[in-house]
Amino acid sequence: MTGWGGAVAGEAAAEVVLAAPAAYAGALLERLAPELTPDVPAQLAEVVAAEGGPGLVLAAADAHSLTDRQRDRLFTRIERLDDDRRGTALAALYRSTRDPALLHRMAASPSAGALVEALLARGAIVNALIRPLAGHPEIDARLVRRRDDTLTAGEFARAALRLGPPPEVDATVDELRALAESDRTPEGLLALVDEHLADSDHLAFGVRLLERDATPPDWDAHLDRHARAPLPVRLRLLLLHRHDCPPAVARALLADGDGGASLGPSGRRRLPEVAALVLDRGLLGADEVLAAARPVRRLMRLLEPGSPRRDRNAAARREAVRAALAKAVAGVSPERLRAAARLAPAFDGTLPELLDAAGARHPADAPAPAALAFLALLLEGADADVCAAATAAVGSPLLERLVTARRRVPAPAPRPGGTPPRRALPCLTALRTGDDTAAREAFRVRADALLRTPDAWAVAARLLPGFDDTLDAWLAVSAAVVRPQRSPDRT
Repeated sequence: MTGWGGAVAGEAAAEVVLAAPAAYAGALLERLAPELTPDVPAQLAEVVAAEGGPGLVLAAADAHSLTDRQRDRLFTRIERLDDDRRGTALAALYRSTRDPALLHRMAASPSAGALVEALLARGAIVNALIRPLAGHPEIDARLVRRRDDTLTAGEFARAALRLGPPPEVDATVDELRALAESDRTPEGLLALVDEHLADSDHLAFGVRLLERDATPPDWDAHLDRHARAPLPVRLRLLLLHRHDCPPAVARALLADGDGGASLGPSGRRRLPEVAALVLDRGLLGADEVLAAARPVRRLMRLLEPGSPRRDRNAAARREAVRAALAKAVAGVSPERLRAAARLAPAFDGTLPELLDAAGARHPADAPAPAALAFLALLLEGADADVCAAATAAVGSPLLERLVTARRRVPAPAPRPGGTPPRRALPCLTALRTGDDTAAREAFRVRADALLRTPDAWAVAARLLPGFDDTLDAWLAVSAAVVRPQRSPDRT
């Protein structure tokens, strides 16, 4: 039996299932199961979740190459399985999942009991894995007995209180109650930041510590504290990483202020980091970020080109913010944009507040260099005629260079040259993942004409590995192999 982990048969079976008519998916998955197990190819996970039988669903649950979305779809299917292996499948999916939101969803589902039973049956499991399942007596007992540094003091206290507390816990109930709230409040989390996260390199540890806790922070307490004195940036990042962070909290945490100063000289320059996380996690849209972030001048870094190697989301984020900026300045006059740029270096409000404050103020003198940079940012999203008028009115060569650099449209990347692969399998993969819709449609029409049944597609899948010729030749040979197998009365 061959699988996806380096075996050509699994890759070929996956490509054929994806290329065949959707109506054949269930039948093909059944016929090709030996080639697809023990590790279902990642690109097939959603098809398996919709059409696959219990055996394939179980195999997919144990695959490590799936995306969070694919695991979420599989979890929905596994929950509906009427099979004594459901707990095993849930445990496999849980162990391979890194998405805290899905872990907590699984922990809160009606199937959580079967999941806990299957996990505990495997024996050697660590607290870091089972923390989202806190609240189940067996899990609480294990957390209390085997406390380590992946468990906060608050988590330990809450587990102990739910258990009674056990005799081995050397603390009174009142002490445990106080401790149980210690990591839910701003003061408690600030203490955690001071203790564990004094160096920003340790942020990843803090994220892991907070995001898997079964008990959420006290969001209202954090909003109140932030309104009085803005929370340090690292604490804001921790809160935003929580899978259940409400959009209202994300919106409030975009307000910067003196709270960033407690992190040192760079603290006030990290609002873009907060805004970037809000966008990447989908907590707010780019237009909402521009409307809520203050002071807006600190968001300029979101429009700077990022390194794809260091930040794979930078380009998409920049385009989203640029589109939102264009929407925000649509219809605003060149004079008002110049006034807004002049106010921006000392303005502590949001972009809408800045444009309102600019109002009818039309300063005659040219903006300072810092204001010119912000004006270039505003003009990046402005209409071409507004951009030209504002640039001409200022008459600054520096502004012209800044605007030209920001509004330059990058040239499309050249298509890779060379002869396309001749072997049918890489050709089929390239056809599926490429953008040549005409070629895909032509292939579909020819395939539908030659391979008219799930059996025909299954035969084609078994011929595909190593087939050293074109896609058309592969389809023709597959059809020729299938044709003699038909009985005389079949058409």
